[in-house]
Amino acid sequence: MTRLGIADEIKAKGVVPPLGQRVGTLIAKGEAEIGVQQITELLLDLRHRLRRAAAAGAAGQHHLCDGDAGDRQERDAAARR
Repeated sequence: MTRLGIADEIKAKGVVPPLGQRVGTLIAKGEAEIGVQQITELLLDLRHRLRRAAAAGAAGQHHLCDGDAGDRQERDAAARR
């Protein structure tokens, strides 16, 4: 940032999320315009989601994440129409 000459502007507008909260959450809420996330944090989150999906599949559940349930409900409602 310093080499680009924008360090002061970035520091003045910078927002650090609370521990455990993802940067994307701040962007979605409109609390930040641009986010930077460490790749290691994203990979850990992806690994967790994949393990959860595998466990759900092994248990006979067919949804991979919470959002899929809503999609399935919308498809079912459309099919009934």
